[in-house]
Amino acid sequence: MVRFFTRGKGPDRKVIPITEKKVEAGIRDPRIMETLKFQEASKQELEKLARDELKRIAEMDDVEQLMINLKQYAGLLGKFSAYNSILITKQDPNATRVMSKKDWERLGYKLRKNAAPIAVLVPYGVPAKYSDAKIAKAIERMREQGHSEEYIMSKINEMLKKNEKKYRTNVFGVGRVYDAKSVKGNVPPEEHYKNSVLYEAMKRGAMSKFRVEESTLADARGITQNHGERIVVMKVPNESKEPLNTLAHEMSHAILKHDYSKQPRWEVEAEAELSAFLVLAHYNVDFEKEAGAYIKGWVRNRHLSEESIDRAANAARQIIELTDAELTKQSEWKK
Repeated sequence: MVRFFTRGKGPDRKVIPITEKKVEAGIRDPRIMETLKFQEASKQELEKLARDELKRIAEMDDVEQLMINLKQYAGLLGKFSAYNSILITKQDPNATRVMSKKDWERLGYKLRKNAAPIAVLVPYGVPAKYSDAKIAKAIERMREQGHSEEYIMSKINEMLKKNEKKYRTNVFGVGRVYDAKSVKGNVPPEEHYKNSVLYEAMKRGAMSKFRVEESTLADARGITQNHGERIVVMKVPNESKEPLNTLAHEMSHAILKHDYSKQPRWEVEAEAELSAFLVLAHYNVDFEKEAGAYIKGWVRNRHLSEESIDRAANAARQIIELTDAELTKQSEWKK
């Protein structure tokens, strides 16, 4: 198979074939070789690339550096797993909105001729989730058919409920997704929300899984009880940023089913706060300083394992999924 890369810009741009012989002979442009590494990679190689990155981050002695390194992957959490967020960012550090070709087409976009595919891990034997693009298309179709808004939202709620079901598989393959840069036309940026709006959406998402209460706790910002079945958050009037972090922290405890008899307290608290930090970073809420101080206080001179970081990232993903589902419902009711 002949592979290609481009060199130059505008009228000077050239498409140059790469043969195995030429690669061996010394074409060693790091950018080209990095792209080929991913596009030619097998499932096992992609898994190793992501796992090695988590291991590299886990070995960092400085908590701030650990958080900075993880933060670059936070924007893709929710739509993608921790491993795929790493793989996408490694291939395109400037990726913003990333979807499959089919989902871009559902939204009315076509891929450019020079669209750059991004390799990701795809689970086999697991029903595909209803993407935002698929939900948007379903709403558009039902409106064209003349259905009432109440009927449409009941159907959308059914789709979102199915998205919450968890499936397990050990069988993965390699798929291709594309960033917004690879489609024709202008893709509007994703909406930014006020902290108060995010808090209410996150709370509604949490209430679909757990019992959630607000209180003026005297000795803690929040607590998780009954093996994660009950969450209590300290909430005072007109405060939204701190409760947002607290709610995400307690949801992480509940999702990860933290058990102090099975895990050391320092590790449990660091995992939950790291997860909450990634959730807030995903929504562009700055809580780095506060989260860093909290994690430092528990970790001290110890290290979180790569498994702990993976657990924290994937708990963050679940919180984002629950929150996004509520934000989707809210935006649709407003239309």
